[in-house]
Amino acid sequence: MSEHQPTTWSSYFTDLHAAALLAPAGLVACFLIGELDDAALFLVLYGVTSVYFSGVMVRLMLVLAPAACVLAGLGLSGVIDSLCASLKTAALGGGGGSGGEGAPAEEAAAPSPASKPTSSRSRPSTAASSSSPGFLPKISAVKRALPSDVAAAALAAVAAVLVAFLFHSAFVAAEMYSAPSIVMQSCGNDGTLHVFDDFREAYGWLRHNTPRDAKVASWWDYGYQTTAMADRVS
Repeated sequence: MSEHQPTTWSSYFTDLHAAALLAPAGLVACFLIGELDDAALFLVLYGVTSVYFSGVMVRLMLVLAPAACVLAGLGLSGVIDSLCASLKTAALGGGGGSGGEGAPAEEAAAPSPASKPTSSRSRPSTAASSSSPGFLPKISAVKRALPSDVAAAALAAVAAVLVAFLFHSAFVAAEMYSAPSIVMQSCGNDGTLHVFDDFREAYGWLRHNTPRDAKVASWWDYGYQTTAMADRVS
């Protein structure tokens, strides 16, 4: 069966689109925490194992999709956070990254040698309270701020990618994964339309030419159609 074949690279792009590029960024963001907590470790293991199994069998892209979406959202959140921090720094007239704002705060937090141990012990809680929701580290706190025009252009590019992802997902869902009809059609080289009605005719034949208590042995997806259209147990 074709659904048991190894996954091709084109299938990854068709099913994941931009998430195929953003999911590795999410994996990197998990390791930027410093010490992996339970949530980050779960995402790393889920993402790595689902990538492996999806490469073995194309139908296991269903297993990879949730992990890729979560990791892509994590990576995208880090990128947007860093770009917005650069724009904020430029708007406030800062001369660089967050280091210029952090130095006076550290000097004010240490007026005497006796208070240094207390401030050093309370620093992780302060950093945790100012970080992004969840366990995503504030990437802008460790990276140098970008120029405002570069950050604005990057945000516009991210927005364009998200819009393209939306249209691509709607197209794939409508044209590839939404085929409720068992009557199929194809277009020939000369433009003629060919309609294939074999399935419906076969189920009609089963319904009219077999006993009502007949059992049909078939593959499971055709079994659902047999039960619904031929009114026979599969």
